[in-house]
Amino acid sequence: MSTPERRGEEGQGRGGRRTSLAGVLDCSVCLESYTEERERRPLMLPACGHTFCRMCLTSIMARDSDRGTFLCPTCRSPQTLQSIDALPVNYSLLEVARRDRDALSTHSPPSRNSGDGHNEEYQHQQACGEHGARVVFWCENCEEAACGECLYEVHTPPHHHVTKLTNHHIEAIIENVRVRGTRLVSQLNSAIEENTGRVTAALLVLVEQLRQQRQLHQLLHEARMARATARAATKLAAAEAAATTMADIQHQFHDAHITTQTRVWVGGPGAPPPPIPEALPPTPVTPLGNKPPLPPKPVITTTPAPHPDTWPKGSWQGSVTTTPATPPPVPWPRTLCGTFSGNWTSSRLTLEPRGLHVYCLNPIKDKCDLFLNLSVVSGLAPTEAPLVFLDLQDGTQPLGRVYITLQIHLRRAQQFFSLCLGDKGPSYQGSSFHSVLRRGGVGEGLVGGDYEGKGGKGGGAVLEGVEGEKEVAKRCERGMVMRANARKETAAQFLISVRDGSRTKLVYPFGRVCEGIEVVERACERPPLSVTIQDCGWVLPV
Repeated sequence: MSTPERRGEEGQGRGGRRTSLAGVLDCSVCLESYTEERERRPLMLPACGHTFCRMCLTSIMARDSDRGTFLCPTCRSPQTLQSIDALPVNYSLLEVARRDRDALSTHSPPSRNSGDGHNEEYQHQQACGEHGARVVFWCENCEEAACGECLYEVHTPPHHHVTKLTNHHIEAIIENVRVRGTRLVSQLNSAIEENTGRVTAALLVLVEQLRQQRQLHQLLHEARMARATARAATKLAAAEAAATTMADIQHQFHDAHITTQTRVWVGGPGAPPPPIPEALPPTPVTPLGNKPPLPPKPVITTTPAPHPDTWPKGSWQGSVTTTPATPPPVPWPRTLCGTFSGNWTSSRLTLEPRGLHVYCLNPIKDKCDLFLNLSVVSGLAPTEAPLVFLDLQDGTQPLGRVYITLQIHLRRAQQFFSLCLGDKGPSYQGSSFHSVLRRGGVGEGLVGGDYEGKGGKGGGAVLEGVEGEKEVAKRCERGMVMRANARKETAAQFLISVRDGSRTKLVYPFGRVCEGIEVVERACERPPLSVTIQDCGWVLPV
């Protein structure tokens, strides 16, 4: 290569981004440069290694993911991923981007107004607040601008490293402050994520311990009755019945996985003692120089909770338990754990196989062992693709539960989340599905969301800007949750498709059914207004 050509390339490198790095340091989706800001960090895909910024991958996962799988925007290879937090940061590319920005600021040509005259004019505008003199120095130890008199009073050498201010120095100081601000926000976000994991683990342990406490109180109630029977026994049959009851109580204790060190065994001389119950895992020791590890998730054995209609009267309702399907009719409160909000409403908080379920808010009427502030529980919700649920019933006959994953970056999905939780006042609880679109045909779907009970003519928006939002049109597919219409007075109505639509018909989805689509199919076979949403809420995965 000739010398003039080489000099031309060097000049181009000094005046702008180098040709060899053009496009490499930018996300190929949004064309924004990678930075240390959390949403602009470069993340690597596990299957192909292509890198994109966190913001774009979040949008792609929320829009295109189906059960944790989406396609790479560059090579279209399938990616299996459950959370964006599982992706590694491409720190090498991030460091190259940082050095490239530093080189740009160092070798960029001076502007027309960047001469010494502009430097003096800038300094004349800066005056010392204490002495009124011109600010011409910078103390790197105190990170303060100083005048000549400040050098002799506060920033005296050699304890203070003082340099003379120039335009280049001022720009470097400003850039350094910006970078530190970005790092501070990023570090605090990481601390919040770590703290959220710890709070979630602690909450799960608390809910599980409350379940065990309730079971222990029930067993204690039965044991006292058996003791009274044994004390009053005068015949062999009564003593035999009391012994049988005690043995049954012992079996219930061990089947309930009570994690106490106390052994419950009062069997006869010939009966083998039961095994010692396993204790909760110990808290890990923090290694020196490392971040404290997250506490382990509690080992919780659960079985599917029976439907509320099948719960016996007077029994506690809501928490998943390992006890027999029909607990004894002990007059305990209905719930173990709950949440409350500032408008005197509360909801059930139960541990079920899919995670911690937060049911729709209602006026406070149930007694509870423990209430948690809704803002604390909501702070644990994942920011990407949250999970909500709808319990459908036909009259008094339960049809089942439907789990829906939402594209929470869309305003309409945020409104659906609020109506499932009821934190804005209205909710989908008790509302009916008023029609079936294209019954038995292409694009068949169940239409609901009229929480106002106007037979399909109600269901106004509860969030501003829902009806005017820019949405992505897609071909209708089975399991999509989409808007029913765009009018403000019915903006809360939604449609759940049970059949793929035609190739030419486009819809506007904001969520997808991840479990329970067969429940929606059974609801489509019922007459209009016969199927209602008995209960709803959102799920915190564990």
